[in-house]
Amino acid sequence: ETALVLNNEETCPTAELKKLQAKNEKLRGELTRVENSFTDYREKHEIQVGWSLSSGRKLQRLPV
Repeated sequence: ETALVLNNEETCPTAELKKLQAKNEKLRGELTRVENSFTDYREKHEIQVGWSLSSGRKLQRLPV
């Protein structure tokens, strides 16, 4: 007995791979955005700490 199996374009391994690659790229973009936001926040915090120390003020924690 022989069976013929046709791959559906939406479920074939190549299509799945392309979907996963697109999702991966989207997630990488999101990760980059979050990393940049964190870096900006850290730089602002370091500036605030430096300003507080140079002006003789007590250190205050920045709101999260």
